[in-house]
Amino acid sequence: ISFEGMVTDSEDSLDALAVAWMDFDEIINEGLADSAGLITFHSPPLDEGAHVIILSAVDSEGQLAETEIEIVVQAGPGVEEETGPVGTKPTVTLDAPIDLDEFIFGMPVNVVGVVFDLEDTADSLALTVTSSRDGVLWTGESDSDGRVSVTLEELSEGLHELKLSAIDSDGRRGRDEANIVVEVDASPIVTITSPNDGDYFWITDTIVLTGEAVDDLTGGEDLRLTWISSVDGSLHSGPGTYAGTSSVSTTLSAGNHDILLKVLDVDGNSGVDMIAIEVRDPLDHDGDMDGYTENDGDCDDTDPYIHPGAVEVCDDVDNDCDGQINENDWDAQEPSDSLGEAIDAGTIDGSIIIDSDEWDMSGLTFHSPVDEDWIKFDADDDIYDNVSVHITVGLMPTGGNYLVELFLTSDSTTVPVDSDSGSGNLIVNYTGSLTSGGEDDFALRISSMSWPGGSCGDAYSVTIVN
Repeated sequence: ISFEGMVTDSEDSLDALAVAWMDFDEIINEGLADSAGLITFHSPPLDEGAHVIILSAVDSEGQLAETEIEIVVQAGPGVEEETGPVGTKPTVTLDAPIDLDEFIFGMPVNVVGVVFDLEDTADSLALTVTSSRDGVLWTGESDSDGRVSVTLEELSEGLHELKLSAIDSDGRRGRDEANIVVEVDASPIVTITSPNDGDYFWITDTIVLTGEAVDDLTGGEDLRLTWISSVDGSLHSGPGTYAGTSSVSTTLSAGNHDILLKVLDVDGNSGVDMIAIEVRDPLDHDGDMDGYTENDGDCDDTDPYIHPGAVEVCDDVDNDCDGQINENDWDAQEPSDSLGEAIDAGTIDGSIIIDSDEWDMSGLTFHSPVDEDWIKFDADDDIYDNVSVHITVGLMPTGGNYLVELFLTSDSTTVPVDSDSGSGNLIVNYTGSLTSGGEDDFALRISSMSWPGGSCGDAYSVTIVN
């Protein structure tokens, strides 16, 4: 018997397609088509009876297509012909899968069906399950009631025409088929939409992290999105919105953070996106670019000329951040900034015998707006030895406004008795009571109300006469 067929393919040359002729499930010829796709085959004599002749072709990617015809071979001349019907073909019903069912690559596909034949018992029928892409997938028999249940593993990706076929003892075939799609479940795609890679924040900032994810098979609300910091660990984990978005507000520790957004679909496939951001501690940030942060001791991170390594100059600023101002310009009596640290002038006693007593000190300076000079002395007051104190302070630097105050002191009180202010020479006086003998202890406070910058080296003197 001469058979002839044609094959076509959209990718491969036609003479590269592998073709096969089968009689039922038995290969009776194999070869290649010619360049026009023509296939011819002259069979040997076939047995009398029904035959199902199948022509199949496979391309370079393993994709299979097939077609079939049924023929009947009768007895030749001189052979007694068989009378009666040739027989009926088996009935095949494919219950699952059904047309246009979709499956994920790697998931099993359950084939369920029922077979029946008028002449043969169901469990004597020869059964096959074939795929137009993957070829013969299973051969076997049904149970005694004709029920068929087969699990197919890992069908290849793409469109499959699945066929459940049954052949009876007369060689007649029945079949049912369904077209199904096997899809590769791709990993979800996730994108961090804010902040941007390379952004920086302060530790006090609330940082809003937003992202979105899409998946070929899983809806956004069924995706699980997890935010992770390389420094602070897990930040948030939960389902996405219907649109697959996720947003979380957080504060982060100081440091360089790799922020990861991971997404997991219902099939266990994952995707990830990452950005790098910096979270700064203001006290560790060198705002004025002078090489020192506040944690390094910079007392003014807005001025590049003020830091622990700076040279102290005569102004009203702590240039080297050591807590002192113009310490290189202190006079020899420093510190003398309080009554407890006052310069002790001792006893300055003008008595009946000695007309007056005088105390002098020169070389005193004011090195900052908050500098003060205190001097204490004992006037040694006695009854009929009256106290008459006259104090000259100067010359005070021009351009400034200075205050000189004179106090009577005791163990628990400091009572102001005279004051003078301005620049140049400043004078304070006190004349006591002739009959009082308790006006002994005095304190002199010299301070600036307006200090002219750069006057650290301008010295003044104090003269106390009693």
